[in-house]
Amino acid sequence: MAIAALPGLIAIKVLTSGQANAMRANFEAILRYHERGQHAPSKRATDDHILKIVREQPELLGLLEPFLMPDQLGIIMKEFRSDAAEKT
Repeated sequence: MAIAALPGLIAIKVLTSGQANAMRANFEAILRYHERGQHAPSKRATDDHILKIVREQPELLGLLEPFLMPDQLGIIMKEFRSDAAEKT
């Protein structure tokens, strides 16, 4: 772990103690932030809302894709497959 390596880096004079303390404080702040995020309820768009957006503006799918959960992408793909099957 990076925090455990800080005393060694101070000993070999790669970091000053002030730099190491600042890094430790930053690591702890990041870890606290992630801990809080894990305990908070998920704020995810509903599947119905995502489907509505993609139906009305399919060109947005490429922009939305990085933010969607795998199951949401599956729902969207299933929807598009069923639409394509109905048109043929």
